[in-house]
Parts: sequence; C-alpha cells; structure tokens
Amino acid sequence: MQASKKTMTIFMAEPSGAAAPAKTCFQSSGKKRNRGLLLLCVLLPFVLACWQGLRGMDAWQREQALAQAASQPAQSWSAVPLAQAPDYSRHSMAGVRPQGAVILLANSLLDEQPGARLLLPVRLADDSMLLLDLGWLADSRPQPSLSLPPLLRGQWLPWHARWTLPGAQSGIAGRVDQVAVAALPQAYPGRWRQGVLVLQPALPGLQAWPLQPALSAQRHFAYALQWAVLALCLLLLLRPWQWPGRWRVR
Repeated sequence: MQASKKTMTIFMAEPSGAAAPAKTCFQSSGKKRNRGLLLLCVLLPFVLACWQGLRGMDAWQREQALAQAASQPAQSWSAVPLAQAPDYSRHSMAGVRPQGAVILLANSLLDEQPGARLLLPVRLADDSMLLLDLGWLADSRPQPSLSLPPLLRGQWLPWHARWTLPGAQSGIAGRVDQVAVAALPQAYPGRWRQGVLVLQPALPGLQAWPLQPALSAQRHFAYALQWAVLALCLLLLLRPWQWPGRWRVR
C-alpha cells in the first residue's frame, strides 16, 4: 500500500522547471484567424482609398470633358466619322427614325427619387444606328406619349456599365435593370455608333438626365483622403510589421 502511494506521488508530481504545455492546434489556428482579421482591417481602408481615388479621377476627367465641350458650338452629326468614340461633344441632327421599342432603364435615381431613363434605338440620316437618351421619368408618373421632333440636339457620352445584383433583368425592350448593349446589333442590324446621345432638352413630359457625375471629383478625393488617414492610424496602432516575430497584439 505504501509502495503504491509513492508510485502515485511520482506520477502526479511535476518536475521542477518543466516546460509549459504546448499550444494546441485550435489555439494556433485561432491566433492565425485573428491575425488575418486584423490584417484585413489594416488593408481594407487602403483599398477603399485607392478605389475612391480612381473614381475621383474618372469624375475629374468627365468634368473637364464636359466643361471643354460646353465652350464649343454644336456640331452637325454628318461630320462625325463612324469609328469615332464618344467625346462629350454637342451635336444636332435631323432625319432620325425610331427603330424599336423604348427601353426603360430602371433603378435610375434622380434627386433621391426612383425612376427610369428612357432609351430608344434610332437610325440616323447616314443609315448608322445610335442609342438616344430621351430623358428621365419618375416611377410615380405615367409614361407620356413620345414623338421625336424634326431636329434633335444632345451631348454624346460614353455608355457606362452599371453595377447590378445577381438575377437582374437585362434586355433591349421594356423595363430592364441593365441594357444588353451587345444584343442591340443583333436585333437592329446596321453600323452601330458607340455611346449614347443624351437629349438636351429632354422630350416633353420627361426630365433631362444630368450630365455631371453624381459625386464631384472633390467629394471622391475627400473620401479617399479620409480612408487613407484611417488606414495610416490603424497601421501605427496595430504595427503589423511586428507580427511575424511574436504575437504582440493584445
């Protein structure tokens, strides 16, 4: 009995100076996960700052192009080469013939009101095809009867792709979330010109779609500066360059 007690004492006693128990795989993976989350917190503001900076550059280029075009007289469309890209220039045209149904581009907010932009494929006097932006209509108002005047005036803009969620409806007629631009030449054969001509003024019963960006370049650059300052503060606070040596973040 005494021998057994001594044996138990030997097995239960810990030797002096014994090393601490090794970390389990769960503890190691947990620290790696926390480290990854903190690294994401540091990198995300930098990414958002770059994104806002790029959007600011796009808005600035558009503002400059619109300002330059506003100082130029309206050009006759017959002088525009077929392969020329949209350059924000102002044009006047006659002999325009509608070729299809009106496209209602939904989810187009104007002054924080939901509505749709009314687009129409037309054939020009030189037999080329172009997409017209007739104007904007609030969802709460019925669609007026639309007829093109003999002489149209507008500004020629590039076509900007939209951010749409999965399941969004894409098409070339009726109410859609996104215009299927690639399908237009199949439905209406011809030599298609790039971009869209935004009518100025809009057709009666519609509101003109603003040519200026929704957010100015200054606003985008201000947001980019805010995100960059936040990223710098997080970088100095968390000190990620010390992470590889020893886990120092408490």
